[in-house]
Amino acid sequence: MLSLIAREVIWMMRKKSFKLVFWGMLLWVTFNYVQVLLRYWGTDVSVLPGGMEFRLASTYDFNWMPLLTEIFPFVLVLPAAFSFLNDEDAGTSVYLKARLGQGKYYLMRIMTIFCATFLAFAVPLLLEVLLFLVAFPGGRIGDVSNVSPYLKGHAYENMLFHEVYYFGDIPYAIFGALTWGVTAAILACFAAAVSTWGLKLKVILFLPAYLLLNGISLLGQAFALPFDTGYWSYLIYYDANKKSAAGFLGVQAVLLILTAVLLYVRIKANEQRGWPHGES
Repeated sequence: MLSLIAREVIWMMRKKSFKLVFWGMLLWVTFNYVQVLLRYWGTDVSVLPGGMEFRLASTYDFNWMPLLTEIFPFVLVLPAAFSFLNDEDAGTSVYLKARLGQGKYYLMRIMTIFCATFLAFAVPLLLEVLLFLVAFPGGRIGDVSNVSPYLKGHAYENMLFHEVYYFGDIPYAIFGALTWGVTAAILACFAAAVSTWGLKLKVILFLPAYLLLNGISLLGQAFALPFDTGYWSYLIYYDANKKSAAGFLGVQAVLLILTAVLLYVRIKANEQRGWPHGES
């Protein structure tokens, strides 16, 4: 099973949709990196800020951060979430289900979707950390925020999983890149599970993550929760809005459960129709 998943991930990484997101993220990261280099070229190292603060999704990067968070719910489905629909169109789903069994087929495919989506987002962001380590000091020297130490300390306490930040900029940067990858992967798996229920138009697959994330934000505003529920606050590095780490993890857990339930019910529905003679 693991070898099959690995082969499927490698095959998926060769597809245009995966390359579009992966190379798009990598080019975006590189362009942002060059912009920051030009901005601080010739600055004395004694006042040079830590490079981790200028990463692509940082709250200090006002050029690209708003656009990146806006398109995130749509582009996360591109690397792999169309896999079930593509299998149906190509007719390979019948062969794979007959060879593996329905349970193993859906498990294999959803694991492939998770791994491919994770790699498409996490790898470019991890390479970004490496780029900034080359050009900027490893520790915080200058201060780009221009706020008092008291206010800055208070803002750090509102950062998602701020406990990791106390170990340093670099561990928090790596953790942030991994968080992006896992979040995108879980949302893509959920969207893919929804797609198994007979979507007539592939374009509809762009909606589940968008509607879910914005729905959570609206619910938080309606019930006046004491923490931010906007998904962008949980994706932006160094964001000072109060967050709920438990809520963030809870949503991820619920999405994983919903994904499993949708696939389980789909398998049972196929069996009741007498697959492979019924609908798949």
